[in-house]
Amino acid sequence: MGSYQSGLMPMGSEVVNNTHLFGYSSCQVLGACSRSNLPGSACQGGPNNGSCYQSSTSAILTCGRLIETFDHFGPGVNPPIHVDATARSCPRGTPGGATGRIHTVKRFLYAGCMLSSDAKYEPAAEVHVPAMCAVPLHWRQGCLFPGALNYMPGAKESGRCYYKTVGCMDSTAINYNSEATDSDGSCIAKVLGCTVGPGQYSGVDPRTPGFESTFHDDPGRTDGGSGRVVLAGNRRYPAMTTYNEAANVMSGCVVAIEGCMDSTAANYDPLATVSTLS
Repeated sequence: MGSYQSGLMPMGSEVVNNTHLFGYSSCQVLGACSRSNLPGSACQGGPNNGSCYQSSTSAILTCGRLIETFDHFGPGVNPPIHVDATARSCPRGTPGGATGRIHTVKRFLYAGCMLSSDAKYEPAAEVHVPAMCAVPLHWRQGCLFPGALNYMPGAKESGRCYYKTVGCMDSTAINYNSEATDSDGSCIAKVLGCTVGPGQYSGVDPRTPGFESTFHDDPGRTDGGSGRVVLAGNRRYPAMTTYNEAANVMSGCVVAIEGCMDSTAANYDPLATVSTLS
């Protein structure tokens, strides 16, 4: 796996640069973790409990505790969002250093249940995630991104965002885009009609074995003594009798019914619409 030290894993402070969705955290270094520890493992430095994190300055995990979190203005502007009295993980990529040293770094927003009445309420959370609550409920849902047209200041739960979009804005068109904000002249008018057809082999790959090979048994008209008459090339039966070449919305298809259309024949079919010469 890539690491911070190898340069293959960007630190959180680098990822959140030039974005609106970040905050600051103050982390106190408590010492070095053992090589057997994993990120997030509990650790202790003096009387303080902490957890191991990947620092930007050491190949060995560092033990630290998060002591304060701030909004995206950072320390000295607004009061801390939260002061942690329990052990929490420092943001990955926070520098290490001497025991007791405090680093303030950019970080991703904390997600959690923001419903104060819920059993899993997380007082340090900044983004509400219903699934992280004991009883999943929405709370202040809206678009979180300032660049969106429907950005909602004060929203805490991620909702649908809409941006400037070109497309067809005519609701009666077949390619109507309900999210389009600027028309690009691409609208295609709906034309109702039967789109199936026009023949029984319509849409079939011509390389298909037996393509357009229409047979029917007729002892009076034989082909090579086989008792079968090949009609391919001189008679093609339609799939629908109402095919509309200009249609782009399926409507009003009437299935072609093959059969004998000679009223004097013993097997005359009054429902037939396509003669099969049978």
